[in-house]
Amino acid sequence: MIHHDTVAVGAGTGRIKFAYHFDKNLPVFEALDTVGGLVRTIEYKNCKFDLAPHLLHLRNPYVRELVFDKLGLEVENHRRKAHIYYDKTIIPYPFELNLLNLSEQTKKDCIEGLDEVKSYNKEEEAEIRKGSYRDYALKCFGKGIANHYLLPSNRKIWDTEPSEMTCEFMSHIITADKEQIRKNAFEDNTDSFGYNVEFYYPIHKGIQDLADIFARQLTNIKFNTSAIFFNTRNKTIEFSDGSIVKYNKAVSTVPLQTIILNSDRDDLKALAKELVFTSVYTVNLVIRGTLPDTHWMYFPDKDLSFYRISFPKNYFKKSTPADEQIIAVEVGSRNHNLSIEEIERKVVEEIKQMPIFKIDELVFVHSIKIPVAYCIYEPKRPAIINKLMSELEEAGIYQSGRYGKWEYAGMQDAIMDGKVLSEN
Repeated sequence: MIHHDTVAVGAGTGRIKFAYHFDKNLPVFEALDTVGGLVRTIEYKNCKFDLAPHLLHLRNPYVRELVFDKLGLEVENHRRKAHIYYDKTIIPYPFELNLLNLSEQTKKDCIEGLDEVKSYNKEEEAEIRKGSYRDYALKCFGKGIANHYLLPSNRKIWDTEPSEMTCEFMSHIITADKEQIRKNAFEDNTDSFGYNVEFYYPIHKGIQDLADIFARQLTNIKFNTSAIFFNTRNKTIEFSDGSIVKYNKAVSTVPLQTIILNSDRDDLKALAKELVFTSVYTVNLVIRGTLPDTHWMYFPDKDLSFYRISFPKNYFKKSTPADEQIIAVEVGSRNHNLSIEEIERKVVEEIKQMPIFKIDELVFVHSIKIPVAYCIYEPKRPAIINKLMSELEEAGIYQSGRYGKWEYAGMQDAIMDGKVLSEN
């Protein structure tokens, strides 16, 4: 048996950033042969595919200084070009501030719905956000905007009825001004809006560059070593190579549900199974042809299987050889056993029929499954995660990162989470 005071399980973005801040010689056990977890890049047939599109929205001064100045991540700065395909028309994102070019009926529905709701101050809106996402969309935007876009779009992303979701995932989302919505419905919108107006993207390997710059600072990463059982009472972790590690403290990015189900805590497993999530299937179509000049696009139409498409070549020139491009199509589902071959077939068929793409040649298709992608914000979620995480902390296991803490968080959050946890 090996003894360590503190260990890290997983070399995802959260754990390597914790190790960077805490102890660069900290033992880090990683199941794969590379770092990054789900924020990594796969190379296949001279193309580079992120597991799912990941962009850097770094607004925190500490994070920007660390990543850009101290560690020297080389990136390209981009002004957001995001769009929505609705009414057989491409409009800029966000939907509510770009009603101008939609059909007259859709625009009429949206304006009339907006007229039926009152304006709320911050305190009143905060109260509304304590309810379901459906209530928020209807009360703050009216039936038109809610039913044409907000509700169907989020229903597809989360594969969950908005009436069954809380608004906790919206902490970074600002509600648009109603007068601006009305004004923009009849004239071009020249304003940018939202938390992701600008973003950065690494210029060499893809998003893998972010994990690599942190990993180069660390000296004790053990690859191809998967944690298979957590004995919380004895404070030991059994790994796939047969080794057993005795710890005092363990920092983990293993999904909260997964770590409980692979532990000695039989008393908590039924509770852990109540946590729900989507899997995301990213179907990458490598093509020759002409694509829209956008970074990503949302598709709220219920008749389409996917909720978003990204176009990596428009922000990462090295993603493909010169004359090829990638259509990265995301399909989300709470069914975790879908046939990826069937998803591919359906997506390719749908993409070929869409007039916004001019595909001269489909070179090949490469698909990736993210088993745990979006943690669903149901009303019961806070009590469950508080119970599970407090029980793990009593056993010296500290959960971190998007899946470890079972939350909707970005890469900036992961960096700060690692820093704060190391200090605490």
